[in-house]
Amino acid sequence: MPPINVLIYSGPGTSPSALAHATHTLTALLTPHHAVHPLTPTQLLSEPWPATCALLVIPGGADTAYTQTLEGEGNRRIQRYVHGGGKYLGLCAGGYYGCRRCEWEVGRAGMEVVGERSLGFFPGVGRGSVVPGFVYRAEVGARAVG
Repeated sequence: MPPINVLIYSGPGTSPSALAHATHTLTALLTPHHAVHPLTPTQLLSEPWPATCALLVIPGGADTAYTQTLEGEGNRRIQRYVHGGGKYLGLCAGGYYGCRRCEWEVGRAGMEVVGERSLGFFPGVGRGSVVPGFVYRAEVGARAVG
């Protein structure tokens, strides 16, 4: 039986609205062929989720919290899953987290995040934000990019 679960990371750093939107959208698009579930850091680190996982989603939020929580064994488990044929979808901060290096809001006081990331699925630099005016924990500056 092929993997049927789509797991959405729900640990520290995950934006509640990004988690809700990803869950709603993926459930609407993938039901009844896949079951969409949240995945806590404890589950990611200790449960055999890769065996039934069709897609691991890291949603928007704050990639620095992902780094603090998952660095080490968490990232090794994600890498083994992907290198073994699993799929990774990084949305917003999850996309930056999947890069070799993150450069977010460089030069903007209180917003700058710069550093290496160990997942490295994209071997380059994830730079953001895409449009000026981004504000954490608010919809100010949010835009559809076309």
